[in-house]
Amino acid sequence: MLPKSNPRIQTRVRRADGRGMKNTRQMHRDLVAGLQSLDQVERGLQTLPASERNLAMDLLVGLRDMMSTHIDHLAGELESEAAVMQPEDGFTDRVKAGLHGMARTARLRGIRITGQFAPSLRTVPFSAGGSILLGLVEQALSAPVASASERNVAVTAAVDAQDRLVISIEDSAQAGRESYSIRDLGRWRQRIGELGGELRLRGVPFGHGTTIQATLPVAKQAA
Repeated sequence: MLPKSNPRIQTRVRRADGRGMKNTRQMHRDLVAGLQSLDQVERGLQTLPASERNLAMDLLVGLRDMMSTHIDHLAGELESEAAVMQPEDGFTDRVKAGLHGMARTARLRGIRITGQFAPSLRTVPFSAGGSILLGLVEQALSAPVASASERNVAVTAAVDAQDRLVISIEDSAQAGRESYSIRDLGRWRQRIGELGGELRLRGVPFGHGTTIQATLPVAKQAA
């Protein structure tokens, strides 16, 4: 029987200082990457005899559920800690600070992160989707992709004519669509949908890679 919780994870999640937030973010990233790797394990299990395959699949489902629960919990902790540590900053400042921290680690893996934010976002609060943007970038960085050339992740955000926050994360990795776990994106799609928004996954126009695009109603999010 698989354990329902891990005291070590819970202890680390409770940390509220800067180092604790950094550890929590790394744990979130590692768990997301681990969850995505289970898709490859599941494909490998299909080669086993039926009796062994069924038992292994039951264990895999339990492990996936446990990891998903921890990922959701860590995401909530990151959002709460960010709100406590930087309560006065707006959307653009908070997002740029978050991306700057990710970029330093990403460079060690040959990944270049760029960001472009519309001037109208200066008056938009971080609660209007900032944590979702940073979470989606984390999702992209955790995707198990392999690329022979330098990988670029371009992040853009703006407010459209319908007062919706439009987030776009363009990943140049040639493995593209197949690198993103449907289960993980499904959780993001559900969360964004509950907020009145929409999440889409599509190929990069006139090139290789994948674009994660999300739209959120600014007024409803900021309320």
